[in-house]
Amino acid sequence: MITAIGNPVYDYIKTQKVDTKKRILSGCSTNAALALSKLG
Repeated sequence: MITAIGNPVYDYIKTQKVDTKKRILSGCSTNAALALSKLG
């Protein structure tokens, strides 16, 4: 189980592979939880 606590923010994300075109939920704790979920 992953628990992420922090201030949610909404960002535009544009990289070589991703362009969200609109604001999405982001932030340090959100990104950490997403990365950990991908690692298994």
